[in-house]
Amino acid sequence: MLDALPQDRNTRYIREVLVATGALPQGQENLARLELWVKETVENLPSHQARIIRPFAE
Repeated sequence: MLDALPQDRNTRYIREVLVATGALPQGQENLARLELWVKETVENLPSHQARIIRPFAE
């Protein structure tokens, strides 16, 4: 559910607190942020650009 929220500094802070307290497992936070960024970025591209970029980004 946390990934569905806007990924701003507040959400990142909450995630860091949950990881620090053990409520969430520590993972590849940088990779997770990159995956979310790619998803949002590709969704905002025109379809002809997204079709080309999506395979490389994912």
